[in-house]
Amino acid sequence: MTDSNLLDRLASASLDLPLILTLVFGTIAAIAVAWALWVRRTMAREAELLELVNDRTLQLEEANRRLEALSYSDALTGAANRRAFDEALDGEWRRAIRSKAPLSLLMLDIDHFKSFNDTYGHQAGDKCLATVATTLAGIVRRAGDRVARYGGEEFVMLLPSTDTAGSIAVAERMRAAVASLNLPNPSGVDGRVTVSIGRATIQATDASTSDVLVAAADAALYDAKRSGRNRVTSAPEIISPGTSPQLTVTAPADAGGSGPPDAALRHTG
Repeated sequence: MTDSNLLDRLASASLDLPLILTLVFGTIAAIAVAWALWVRRTMAREAELLELVNDRTLQLEEANRRLEALSYSDALTGAANRRAFDEALDGEWRRAIRSKAPLSLLMLDIDHFKSFNDTYGHQAGDKCLATVATTLAGIVRRAGDRVARYGGEEFVMLLPSTDTAGSIAVAERMRAAVASLNLPNPSGVDGRVTVSIGRATIQATDASTSDVLVAAADAALYDAKRSGRNRVTSAPEIISPGTSPQLTVTAPADAGGSGPPDAALRHTG
């Protein structure tokens, strides 16, 4: 048996195995064999530990990625949550300033949702929210578009590089898609679940903040609900800091034409 074979067999033995060497050669040779054996065992153990550390590191990184994803997701609907929306809005606002591209925001509220909960219970209400969120997510066409649950039964859709006409088209698709679900709601428009949508588009500047865009879309949403629900209300195409938006209402075709007589509404705050 060669020295290498001997070392291989000894290295494969248990680390706590007692070892007695009966050698015909001198003490120096015996020490050399023992030292080589110790080095091999140490290197093997080091490789095992390194592999274990690498495995644990990968597992930890994956767990952190999952936790981060959860921290940006709404647990009930699976949509992005308010935190994710706020960060996305901040980033898109700065990008819109640089690119000088229009930035649009849709704010959506499920009509008569409290009555839906009172009629069918909160579990059915949760399912309704999740169904609406999935429907809205299906309308997203571009990577930069983002649907988020803003709070309660309210959702938002952020549309970078989208002008007035484009955002109106998206809002109408959203409204029609939810209505076509035909989820029953005795208190709702036509006895079904519908949504009201406020829409605003802005040319972002350093002189204004994203709060202007959110406030305009929120005001438009309020007027959509006040003027009959199941419709889209638009703020002006370009919102200038310090001005009060003039709002226009787009009623759905299935609600009877172009909307109520007071379709042109003004909001002063």
